[in-house]
Amino acid sequence: MNPFKIRIMIGNVWRKVLFIILNQRLLREKVIFHLKQYYYSELEFKVGIGNELVCPIADPSAQYSLTEIFFDDEYKQVFDLIDLPKRWLDLGCHYGFFSLYAAGLARRNSRSAFYALLVDADSRVYYGIDSLIRLNCLYSSFIFKHGAVAAGSGEVSFLEQDVMSSSLADLTTETSRLSAKAVPIIDQDVILSLLAPPYDLVKIDVEGGEYDFFVFYDKILANTKNIVVEWHSWHRGGGGKQQIVELAESRGFRLLKEVQQDKVCGNPGDGIMVGVLLFTKPDETMLTL
Repeated sequence: MNPFKIRIMIGNVWRKVLFIILNQRLLREKVIFHLKQYYYSELEFKVGIGNELVCPIADPSAQYSLTEIFFDDEYKQVFDLIDLPKRWLDLGCHYGFFSLYAAGLARRNSRSAFYALLVDADSRVYYGIDSLIRLNCLYSSFIFKHGAVAAGSGEVSFLEQDVMSSSLADLTTETSRLSAKAVPIIDQDVILSLLAPPYDLVKIDVEGGEYDFFVFYDKILANTKNIVVEWHSWHRGGGGKQQIVELAESRGFRLLKEVQQDKVCGNPGDGIMVGVLLFTKPDETMLTL
């Protein structure tokens, strides 16, 4: 028999078997559960956000970021107070939705060219960011680099956790560190080589690593106009929000707005707080490398 006809026959048999399986509700539910559990990204869920852009949902946890950024407008105040950026850094980008939000604003306001460097240490975001860039044809605008914002060079231990809470392992409990992974440190020289300054905006959300950014990324700070930072009370400096404000001011920035007021993170009795701050710098203090 012709090999081509054999393949057609086998394909027809498999289709009939698959139809029988999926026609049974209990079996169908088990198949769907298995697909969502192990192959969620391949289901290619996506949400249109306007301006001919789509937001891929590569993992269930991506829905939290989608809600905060596109439905709750968590960063709307930022772009109401500053000029739309043409060049920005997205440090702790998760699935890249902040940068996609900024890209949507740029397109809506007929900005023809914009460039962003996205950095995240969580290995699980690879497929989602790749899909975001591919589906929106952002190859010439977005660069993604896997790694952590941290002091020094080489590698650092990073703990991958659920619901956007991944962080440097030494900012978590001893028991949690056992499952940490070694990831490269993306120091300031790497950033400068990937996307040249000046930067109109740096967004940083690195679950406690913001202290390291303000202390060890002085070249980036010297070439940045605006910073929006999610601060965390457990950062390495130990001084909470006030210490972050003082560090920013010592680098020539001033606090422009508390975008998100202090809120409790976790159990109320633990005293763990987070918030979002927007800083800006006078134009005459900007440097160009």
